[in-house]
Amino acid sequence: MDVTTDSVVRSVRAWSISTSTSPVVELEDCGDLSDVPLLADDKQSLDQSSVEQTHVPLWMKFLAFLCGISTFARTECILMQTLMFARCFDNRSFYPKSSMFMFMPGILVQVLQSRFDQGFNARHTTFKASIFRISSSCLTTVVCIIALIWGIDGNQDLANNGGFVYSMLLVVGIGSSIAFGAFSQVFALFPPGPQAIFFLGTYCPFFIFAPVNFGVGSLCESMSNERVEGWETNWSAVHVFYGMGVLLTILGLISFLAIVWPLVGRRYLILHDSDLHSTYLVGSTQASDPTETSALISRPTRSQRSSSASSYVPNEAVTAVTAAALDTPPELPSTASASPSHVSLKILLRDLWPMILCVFVTTIVNSLVSSLYVTFPYHKYTSLATLLQYDYYICGALGIFLTSFKFFTRLPVWGILALVVTRCVFIPLAFLYCNNKLPVNDFAVIGLNSVFMLSGGYLFSLSFLLASQRYDSSKVRTAASTTINVVYYIAMGIGLGLALGIIHKDD
Repeated sequence: MDVTTDSVVRSVRAWSISTSTSPVVELEDCGDLSDVPLLADDKQSLDQSSVEQTHVPLWMKFLAFLCGISTFARTECILMQTLMFARCFDNRSFYPKSSMFMFMPGILVQVLQSRFDQGFNARHTTFKASIFRISSSCLTTVVCIIALIWGIDGNQDLANNGGFVYSMLLVVGIGSSIAFGAFSQVFALFPPGPQAIFFLGTYCPFFIFAPVNFGVGSLCESMSNERVEGWETNWSAVHVFYGMGVLLTILGLISFLAIVWPLVGRRYLILHDSDLHSTYLVGSTQASDPTETSALISRPTRSQRSSSASSYVPNEAVTAVTAAALDTPPELPSTASASPSHVSLKILLRDLWPMILCVFVTTIVNSLVSSLYVTFPYHKYTSLATLLQYDYYICGALGIFLTSFKFFTRLPVWGILALVVTRCVFIPLAFLYCNNKLPVNDFAVIGLNSVFMLSGGYLFSLSFLLASQRYDSSKVRTAASTTINVVYYIAMGIGLGLALGIIHKDD
């Protein structure tokens, strides 16, 4: 999966999570309110007494960065080494297949999290619910990675067992999506600093994997026996490389616990619980006895006795992770005249068609070209496909970074569409190169790939940035993000499907 793919999945999910609203549930669905950390009266007192205490310490931001690195380390350690599966295990279609199994279920995970997580938080507290989500997803994916890699080492026939390989990757992908959603929910409750740094960290695993890969060498090497041509797996390097992916995943879990376990971090979760239960209690009073509700509100809790140690967090969380990461201002409270609270799908398509078209075409081009990396001939670097994967991430991240400068956000619609159409030229270039119709030059390929991904990351980030600025209403912005997200998944499926057809035809 390329970095532009990551940018859509991450920013859209975080955007939807931070702007979504949960349905009001009945009071009895909230569980025992004796465990509710703070209720409405406590929140009001905190708002009045602790409004200035919003500083987040540097160590907490660093741990948020580690959480970001760990989120997709478990998937990227697999996709960065598709060359090993293509050569050593003769599976040239591994990249598009693994991308489908690991990332296509992400849209379902997003929908389920947006629908049910806040109710689960209200019943069990955000602190307990978040720890459960992140710990279970991290530990499950660690087990699957170990079973996949070390299982193939013990029995290499498993590498050709599609049911085993792709079922493990499916669980890894779902676990990664759950962890990302849970991290995003929690850091959206903090002041903008940790949230932006977490988002930045999700793009940085290659800064760790690249030096490790350089140190251990190629994971798939040419056979030393001159009488036999082929490739063999360097299992000592494989264990170190994928072991680093496992360690980063566990490090993310430990970092998260270090953030939310002390009261300095948990206070933001406590205040969020008070908001949740205030909403649920208000909704329930419309159909219940006021005296009964009053008795419930006045029930003392353990956290009420320690409320003086808690601190205030603004009620308006940062609306989109992309906005926070790019230093764009958070969404201001909208007014009725500024933007409607609801628009139809037809109006969304009419308003956002340039951004939708940009995401659709760019995703197909990226998915198709990146799937063909393993078929590119090489001149000097036998691991050219792996180098192109690293180049993909680095230049894509730089393209996203460009949109942090106002100059690069002023590109008119016709300029965006012209750039989108121009990038389509990389498809015939990739076809010609993988079929040896062009001169073989490793440096030229890496250079063109850098331009390809720099523009790709820029277009993706710009599309979502412009879409987020189109409306003031958080509900409409959530609907817009969901619409673009669905288009993205459709385009990714088309691109990966085309790549599978091309690779199987060549085989």
